[in-house]
Amino acid sequence: MVKSGDAVTTLDFRETAPRAASHDMFLDPDGEVIPDASLVGGLAAGVPGSPAGLFELHHRHGSLPWRAVVEPALRLARDGFTVSQRLHDAVEWETDLLARFPETAAVWLPEGKPPAPGSVMRLPELAATLAAYAERGPEAIMSGSIASAVASASREHGGVLTTADLSDYRPIWREPLRFRAFGWEVASMRLPSSGGFILAQSFGMLEHLGWDRLPREGVERLHLLAEVWRRAYSDRFLLGDPARMPTDVSRLLGPEWIAARAAGIDRARATPSAQVYPWPGREAGEAAATMHLSVADGTGEMVALTSTLNGWFGCGVYVKGAGFLLNNEMDDCPP
Repeated sequence: MVKSGDAVTTLDFRETAPRAASHDMFLDPDGEVIPDASLVGGLAAGVPGSPAGLFELHHRHGSLPWRAVVEPALRLARDGFTVSQRLHDAVEWETDLLARFPETAAVWLPEGKPPAPGSVMRLPELAATLAAYAERGPEAIMSGSIASAVASASREHGGVLTTADLSDYRPIWREPLRFRAFGWEVASMRLPSSGGFILAQSFGMLEHLGWDRLPREGVERLHLLAEVWRRAYSDRFLLGDPARMPTDVSRLLGPEWIAARAAGIDRARATPSAQVYPWPGREAGEAAATMHLSVADGTGEMVALTSTLNGWFGCGVYVKGAGFLLNNEMDDCPP
């Protein structure tokens, strides 16, 4: 989302499903869910949107030369970066996943174990990809030899991503979702992103519950925040891609639904999770692997941007010759 002067624009460059994806792709012949198929391996990877999306964002709003934007990442991949304790711990946490794929383990589990904190990692294949990206933009990744490498890695590990999926990908400029809360006008992402919906529903419930009238540092405010967010994140499972399924967001953000959701909050104790997450086949829980940045410059332009592989190391599949991992965003579309 970008605010430039009085204008607010939002760019949707999240992943899309491969053309060959199907309703039962994560089911075995008996109709049972294949464990981890939507999280691990080639079938878990959606068509990546970041290469085209970041370039489009720069094309519309950027001021620096594109090469200068890519250069810091290129320099880190080429010259190396110091492994932090956090990165070491993340690799250690995902060791079982990374070890399942020899190409991935060769890079991220040198000598069979996570890189030590304080050591220097260099990613020459990624550096070459970033150099091509700096020179030619998304075409360097979404077509040609790198796209072929992505398709090959997907196919080798049971996936269905093709070079046509990559070359056909286009980011979409969308009107922001706007709503009012506590006297403010808020603009955020609309579907298929759930971010704006979660904000709008959360603010709606908090306003309904008189949250702003509670003691500023009191436990009552914290309790209501937790309970409201639990319900908003639960209702996220009712959403979907508007290009593929109808979702009446106006009903879910309407006063009747807001009041009904808020009425289920006990001000004295936490609601049992089974009552908060009533949708069949859904479980609570979020991986702490999503990146978000919020920046503002001296001219008044502001950007809020969220991106993720879904897990720390996506589906675990490393693209040989390209230096990056495939996402496991197809988990957002379970059977």
